[in-house]
Amino acid sequence: MNYKAIGNNIGNYIARERMTQREFAGKLHITEVSVSRYISGQRIPKATLLYRMAKALECTMEDLCYGLEEQDG
Repeated sequence: MNYKAIGNNIGNYIARERMTQREFAGKLHITEVSVSRYISGQRIPKATLLYRMAKALECTMEDLCYGLEEQDG
């Protein structure tokens, strides 16, 4: 599993929803620092958090893990 790719996907979906990292962190009840670490690929969210992220971003866990480009191809 590519941590950087997952982080990029999370960042892209946050941007798509026109949300700040602070707003996103607030929805998930986690710190802004944690969100930043997930986006940068320093950490990877556990499955339960990834599920909550997907719900907050109105996408699927697969979208966050693999991105839309790979699924469409």
